Amino acid sequence: MIRYATLLAVSVVLLTAPHADAWTEVQSIEGAADDQMGVGLDISGSTLMIGAPGADRVSVYNNSAGTWTFNTDLSPSPTTSPFGGDIDIDGSTVAVAARSNGGGTATVFSEAGGTWGTQVTQKEGPNRFYGFSVHKSGDTLLVGSMREAPAGSAYIYEGPTWNLTATITNPSPSDNNFGREVYLADATTALIGSIRQPGGGANRGQVFEYTESGGTWSLNQTLTGPEDGAEFGSSIAGAGDLLVVGAKSELNTNPGIAQVYERDGGGTWNLFQTLTPSVGPENLEFGQHVATDGNTIVVGTFIGARGEPGKAYVFEKAGGSWVETQILAASDGQDNDRFGSRVAVDGDWIAAGAGFWGANTEGKVYLFEIPEPGTLSLLAVGSLALGVLTSQRRRNRR
Repeated sequence: MIRYATLLAVSVVLLTAPHADAWTEVQSIEGAADDQMGVGLDISGSTLMIGAPGADRVSVYNNSAGTWTFNTDLSPSPTTSPFGGDIDIDGSTVAVAARSNGGGTATVFSEAGGTWGTQVTQKEGPNRFYGFSVHKSGDTLLVGSMREAPAGSAYIYEGPTWNLTATITNPSPSDNNFGREVYLADATTALIGSIRQPGGGANRGQVFEYTESGGTWSLNQTLTGPEDGAEFGSSIAGAGDLLVVGAKSELNTNPGIAQVYERDGGGTWNLFQTLTPSVGPENLEFGQHVATDGNTIVVGTFIGARGEPGKAYVFEKAGGSWVETQILAASDGQDNDRFGSRVAVDGDWIAAGAGFWGANTEGKVYLFEIPEPGTLSLLAVGSLALGVLTSQRRRNRR
């Protein structure tokens, strides 16, 4: 099996000055022919996991002295395909999805003493696109089953026995994309995206929040996209009381958005800010994927105009709001490589996948690092305040 890890020069557009510490591309990891490496990925601390659904594996890498080195490959038993399309690292465990038009699986692996590979459980669904998305928080596992008849579902399993404890069905069955994206804000709060949901108009998109009390999951809040065609709920990420929802937009006249919410003391998500790209074509599909560790938000794209290489946009908090600070691009990007269709961030590292890079869709993952101490200062002018942004390492959600 062929893997390449290459140290590379940066290919970055720096937007907000002065930013003494720029995210710099320092390494790339390439798959073998037809691997589609980087279609799924996640990063947490010194662990990076990369899905290669073309080869039905997840490759584990560890960081040592700033270099990511191969550790092991994870494969499910029994084998399910295509394995590795969605990955969520949760401490010493990881949940991996194998989405399929005829069914799918969600498999949980654990780590002990630096060794990954113990298969904790595997859940199988016979329905269409079971395992399209997966997320884990402690002893709670949430699996999306987009397009399951009649309108999509989501399944909740509880450890340590991992029995099915709840099935959540689409509250508005006019859309069969319910379960395209799932996210656990905590073990008792589940958010489920549905990009085709009318919500007052065609394909506006919605995100449904369910909370658990006494063993029962109930609909608590519904977030709705800002306009018809927004496809709100394309991606969901969060950290604590911060929530980011992508709306990649099906409209050729709209590049897409990402909306940032904050949860108040009563448990309600309130819209805080809408993120848009400063530079980019109208059909960018900005918001195809989002990631945050609480200090940094990364918004990925699907393709650029006319199929050019994708990009990832970095936002950091300054002066009480989120400011776009950089646009990340691959140093050797290719047309239709889908760079940015999967992104992850944790502390001083950003990973961006280009699952269709290469003549034979080998796929590639790019690692960007920001030098310590990772401090951004924005000097105010006029009525603006001085914003100081310090990078701190927290757990990443995809």
